[in-house]
Amino acid sequence: MVLDEGVLFRNNETALVQTKKKLLDDCDLWCIVSLPGGVFTAAGAGVKTNLLFFTRGGPTESIWYYDLSDIKVGKKKPFTIDKFEDFFRLLPDRAGSEKSWTVTRAQIEAKNYDLKGGESEREGGTGSAHAGGTARHRRGETEGDCPPDRGAAPVRTSNDNGRSAHQRLTL
Repeated sequence: MVLDEGVLFRNNETALVQTKKKLLDDCDLWCIVSLPGGVFTAAGAGVKTNLLFFTRGGPTESIWYYDLSDIKVGKKKPFTIDKFEDFFRLLPDRAGSEKSWTVTRAQIEAKNYDLKGGESEREGGTGSAHAGGTARHRRGETEGDCPPDRGAAPVRTSNDNGRSAHQRLTL
């Protein structure tokens, strides 16, 4: 799901807080990727956006964040699939890095369902979603198991000749 960044951190409107609580109660929101402003300018949205990855059927225990918001995007510098290389490298273990971190459900609830996942969460979060037996372990898998198929997410990229192309990110 793609959301305007403002929806993630607004917690002064009861309806938004209740919607985010329901999402965390009914779905395992396992990843949020913060994108730079301008990624969806062609679609009429120049604001910063986020990709939310979730699986229906179980509550969220922790969220792995990955931050791509520092990338400059423009007409001559489009946002391309190669920007996700480090994301895909870290995704299987939801490893911590200078661009990724994990936040627990308790931390989110303490901030009245603010899902932004900023600097304070980086310091208070964990470097890996596996810390404390979360992520794939809560689904009954063992360390050697592969995570379940997460489906595919559509991504618009530019190909070698500068034309836009649609690809699917299989997670």
